[in-house]
Amino acid sequence: MVAFREPKDGYENNDCEDAVGYDSGLRAFSVSDGASASARASEWSGSLVQAFLEPELTNRLDPFSCWELARNKFESLPDSAETTTTDWWSSEVTRRGAFATFLGVTISEETSGYVWKSVAIGDTCVFHLRNGELLASSPLKDPSEFGSAPNLVSSSSLPTGAVQSSGVCEIGDTLLGISDALAAWALKRSKSNNDTWNFICRLQQEPFRSFLRAARASGELEDDDVSLIRCQIIQ
Repeated sequence: MVAFREPKDGYENNDCEDAVGYDSGLRAFSVSDGASASARASEWSGSLVQAFLEPELTNRLDPFSCWELARNKFESLPDSAETTTTDWWSSEVTRRGAFATFLGVTISEETSGYVWKSVAIGDTCVFHLRNGELLASSPLKDPSEFGSAPNLVSSSSLPTGAVQSSGVCEIGDTLLGISDALAAWALKRSKSNNDTWNFICRLQQEPFRSFLRAARASGELEDDDVSLIRCQIIQ
């Protein structure tokens, strides 16, 4: 598995509110996009990803089990400077809690083959590719489905609206986990450019950064934090 994570233009890596992680031993990966308007968004997205990849999590695809473990991790973190400020707006944002989208994917070897299963809340997506062709996309399937108010996981209330999906992989297939800006771009571009998915699968770290800068400058890609994880099925 290979993972990339880049902040908005002009920001440092530690300003990125996306979180991405994988565990090859568990055959699992996760991506979470923290909502900038909420308090401690990067800490919450990180807690969600870490919780999904915890070996102790018995039902990884159960959003309630994952949320409970993530909340415990989140609440054990020390308060950052943004949560100790006393102005009214910041205090209200803190009271409402942190928010983020969430995607978790597992891969298991079963009688039918290599089976991927996902749970998602919001607009961070998993894509199943074979020979450069898109076989499945979840939870969103078309660029028109992306908007400014996706469903989010809150640190202060139980998750709702989880979408679960699955598929059967062959050796050589690729799974991608991508946060919203790049996911929307890929779905839109693939309608007119058949090489879109191969292009994403070929990206390495420095070309990835160069591509983001160029696509943002041209207005083709929204200037937002971006996360990408790439998993190829091998024997």
